[in-house]
Amino acid sequence: VHLSQQDFENAEKDFTRVIEINDAAGKPQSIAVYEGRGAARGRLKDKPGAIADMTEAIALDPKAALNYKFRGLLYLNSDNEAAALKDLQKARELYKAEGIEDDQVELVLASLE
Repeated sequence: VHLSQQDFENAEKDFTRVIEINDAAGKPQSIAVYEGRGAARGRLKDKPGAIADMTEAIALDPKAALNYKFRGLLYLNSDNEAAALKDLQKARELYKAEGIEDDQVELVLASLE
């Protein structure tokens, strides 16, 4: 709820609490929890935290193109062009496998390649 209301601080806290509860209960984590917390952290300018969460989301679902795109853009904004290029190329590959062309990915890759 907090994320949709752009209350990113409380959204980050809520997602962190869900992760803690799942860990304590020995339950598997949901990809949506890491995606949500990563999005909240990104909006809070916590690039390392957002990158770490997107890395967790990718580990849970390595075929989710959007997570590679988001992490790639975070890397780019963190001045890590090599990692950004790798992730954005992977996002392009996964999108193309789904018959999708993402204009933002293509534009950014054109400037990096």
